[in-house]
Amino acid sequence: MVECFEAAPDRLHMRLPSRPGNFIIRDLEAEAGEMHSFVKKKADVQWIWLAIDQVTQHVIAFRVGDRSRQSARQLWKKLPAVYREQATFYTDQ
Repeated sequence: MVECFEAAPDRLHMRLPSRPGNFIIRDLEAEAGEMHSFVKKKADVQWIWLAIDQVTQHVIAFRVGDRSRQSARQLWKKLPAVYREQATFYTDQ
């Protein structure tokens, strides 16, 4: 899955503007969640971590791996700085 995402054309990736033109001020809100799946056998569980902007519904970061604190930190590092610094994150719990 990661290789497929990285192979996708750049035009499909969300880009944050370098300088805002016309803009609307709003609170940044994002949803964080995870789900799991099996790869070939039930013993090989992989977790998919997602961070999604609540307004635009764009995936702003994702991580495939285990369900450890380290994986959560790796997802956090992938988030754009503006989300890490200013967004409110919601989860199902």
